[in-house]
Amino acid sequence: MYNKIKNTFFNELNSDSLLKLSDDFYDDIRSYLNSIANSENHKMEYKRALNYSSKLRKLRIYKALFEKNFPNEDMGAPSNILQNLTKEEEIILKLIDNIEYINSYNDDTPKPINTQTDIDIVRVNTGFPEFTDGKRNYNLNKNDVITLDKKISSILEKHDIVKKISSGE
Repeated sequence: MYNKIKNTFFNELNSDSLLKLSDDFYDDIRSYLNSIANSENHKMEYKRALNYSSKLRKLRIYKALFEKNFPNEDMGAPSNILQNLTKEEEIILKLIDNIEYINSYNDDTPKPINTQTDIDIVRVNTGFPEFTDGKRNYNLNKNDVITLDKKISSILEKHDIVKKISSGE
């Protein structure tokens, strides 16, 4: 089995397309690795087989992702190439697609500065537990200089948590 794993890895590495593997290929690898895992005589073989199988799966997933995103007509239709995925690899690709779909909704653009409400520039006198105004979360650390909505800063100033910074300070 070790030679099968090694040869499959190098054949996959040398091939532009995905090789056809049996659906139970990774199950066979797991069984083989479990059978030699605790054997002192096969310690090096175990490490190498584990490495080859891990790199093989990563290589195949990379090829599938690349082919899916950048189809190459010279190699055939993407569906023909992707047909050679094992069931496990198909599941991994679906999980990656789900993650990419979720991440497409994350907007990393900076939030605009709210210029419609009055704001104060304040210095924090003491550490204060995190709180929210319903729109934003605030975490005040001692000696921070921040901008706060005038309503919030006046409340915090009454309790001597912040002090407004005047133009002369």
